[in-house]
Amino acid sequence: MHAYGQMPGMTDGDVKIGESTAILRYVAMKYNQSAYPVDDEARCGRIDYACDSWSRVYKAFSKVVYPIFGFMPMRARFLA
Repeated sequence: MHAYGQMPGMTDGDVKIGESTAILRYVAMKYNQSAYPVDDEARCGRIDYACDSWSRVYKAFSKVVYPIFGFMPMRARFLA
């Protein structure tokens, strides 16, 4: 569980961590270091940019994609 009682949250042994991008980075660094190569600052920077940019568009994205996948009701303006 996330420290503030929100999702997502993850426990891996003694490590408890929240926030989706922090979880992604942790999992990559621990289990697949080629996915987040900390010795390649430029590549990590591009990965971080993509992850952080996604958080800015997520709210608008979810209003379109969630109804398509059935996670929330479809708004009338999308049905036309």
